[in-house]
Amino acid sequence: MLLFGDFETTGLDPDRDAPLEFGAILVTDELVIIDERQYLFKYPREVVTELRAGCTFAAHEDSRLWTELLEVADGRAEGAGKLICDPVDFDERLLAWGAHYFKGEKPELAGFGPHFDQRYLRRYAPRFLGALSYRLRDVRTIAQEVAHKYPTDWGPKAFGNHRALTDCRAALEYLRWFRLHVMMPYGCRPPAPKGDRA
Repeated sequence: MLLFGDFETTGLDPDRDAPLEFGAILVTDELVIIDERQYLFKYPREVVTELRAGCTFAAHEDSRLWTELLEVADGRAEGAGKLICDPVDFDERLLAWGAHYFKGEKPELAGFGPHFDQRYLRRYAPRFLGALSYRLRDVRTIAQEVAHKYPTDWGPKAFGNHRALTDCRAALEYLRWFRLHVMMPYGCRPPAPKGDRA
């Protein structure tokens, strides 16, 4: 069992910066989706405005994340599959969700940068993090190895919009592609690596 998780934040330091959104997709070992979640963090409007002013990450503007966070602050963003969560309640909400599905298993945290998301979980959802495996499944590292070894025009097509759930879906699709085309059954061969061509 794997948990693809992704935070959108105001910065890289969980002790100084704030989480804005968290997406999660729980999958089987065969990468079949079990369930998914998308949380928008609720802050007072003045806090959102202050966080926005201090954040230099332009993608949050392009993706409308700040607009949605202001709607959350004004009580206008319920529905559309997105869950509203106070940062104080985040750990408890994730624990309840995990208890429903984990059933004694400890999923590995997966994604394009799970070490980063692990740090934010340690700060904002430490009990939930304790319910996960210590192992990480870093899809970006696999992607770098494939890009280094195989032809540059051979690989999964990138997508994502710096929104938490979309980035989780992208990481999942990448791993599915790698399993199908690179991590092949014994006896099958992917394309010739760079440098091994006649």
